[in-house]
Amino acid sequence: MKLRNILIVVKDIARARKYYHDLFGLDMLLDNDENMILTEGLVLQQEACWTESSWGQKVIRFYDLDGNLIEVGTPVYFNYVTPIEVSRK
Repeated sequence: MKLRNILIVVKDIARARKYYHDLFGLDMLLDNDENMILTEGLVLQQEACWTESSWGQKVIRFYDLDGNLIEVGTPVYFNYVTPIEVSRK
């Protein structure tokens, strides 16, 4: 497997674009409003796209080119909350 992109969630996508352009000379390849791909494979994503579940897991959902819903989330750790308690929230 080859790593192709690194995604950074940012509060202000326009400000982040300028920052990475000024710092590394990265240019925009694609702008989809809340998602932006820069040269060298850097992807910026507006923080507002992310949602947080009631148990603290951050999740983003998007559709691929075939219309399949893709969900990516931060790991869930059950050190302090049991799976049953999570399901009740």
